[in-house]
Amino acid sequence: MNHKDFEIADEFCKEALKKYDQTIALTNNYIKQSKWIEDNKSLFEAISIKNYEQMGMCKCIFEDKYYSNISLFHKKYLQVEFEENILKHISIEEAILHFFERMNIDKIDKLLPYKSFRDFEKSQFIELLSNAFNLIKSRGNTLLKITNGKCNSCLPGHKAYHFEGDKDGSYFNLLLEIENEAINDIYECHHFLCDKKLENKGGGKVSIDTINPRF
Repeated sequence: MNHKDFEIADEFCKEALKKYDQTIALTNNYIKQSKWIEDNKSLFEAISIKNYEQMGMCKCIFEDKYYSNISLFHKKYLQVEFEENILKHISIEEAILHFFERMNIDKIDKLLPYKSFRDFEKSQFIELLSNAFNLIKSRGNTLLKITNGKCNSCLPGHKAYHFEGDKDGSYFNLLLEIENEAINDIYECHHFLCDKKLENKGGGKVSIDTINPRF
């Protein structure tokens, strides 16, 4: 690749990132991610360094000039491709936690089986969880920090998780029942014991297990 090739590739990468933001990120329509991957596969391959020892790297520097759009596009493509095929890389529990951290309701919906979760049909559970995510996001949070803990009531000693907004500390606690890489149940843990002391940011608890959530 020469100077002109890098300039052209950088512009293509800029447009690809713009399309991702407009059609997927801003609308939370993550179902379109697979098409975005396919549409930009040749661009990704063109900018990637194919040396096995340098897997995951891209050609973003030429004659001391750094092409930021190429670098950003390469990172985004790797992330999206990983998430589209996430169960090939990590366990179902790790995958669920990955998307809870990012409050990606579409991906959680895709991973969860069609069954009831406690007293809710799947569609109802997803709606309640989506409402909780939207409230947490409306408070300025972009990610949920995850802290391990355990249940001290329904299933004493069972692993549970504390999810906390990265800005104001809005939180909820969940217990995941998983067996043989299958999610049997997910529900709110009302008696949660954390493995470490939590910082109280004042965001307050967000409920997800009521028909009309008392936020």
